[in-house]
Amino acid sequence: MSFNSSIADFVANLKNGSKDLSLRKVRKTKFNDSLVNLMLLSGYFTSKKYSNCGKYIELTVSFIFDSFINFQNIKIVSKSGRRVYATVEDLKKYHLGNKFLFIAVSTSKGVVSSKEAIESKIGGEVVFLF
Repeated sequence: MSFNSSIADFVANLKNGSKDLSLRKVRKTKFNDSLVNLMLLSGYFTSKKYSNCGKYIELTVSFIFDSFINFQNIKIVSKSGRRVYATVEDLKKYHLGNKFLFIAVSTSKGVVSSKEAIESKIGGEVVFLF
């Protein structure tokens, strides 16, 4: 499975979810696991566990303002035909110009949020935002 199909699957599974609105299930890859850990630290998920012999990650979605977090507005930025890289200044502009709550950036230090990238003064590939 290539990098981009993994990201597309990850985002599609977050958007589609399951019958139970609080649960999401995504395929376990190293990159997806790092994205899940980042979103877990940011408060979008309350817990994670591995299922089906470690092939999938089951996530419990956080409950904010009496409703579950809505993942319908996730936008994949970097795609196989078009990679989008951002410097620290570009990331600062994203935060000033847009009211996106979360931007995932793949850097040389791993996958971090845009706020962490700005604090560390490193740029990288913008994976997705919402």
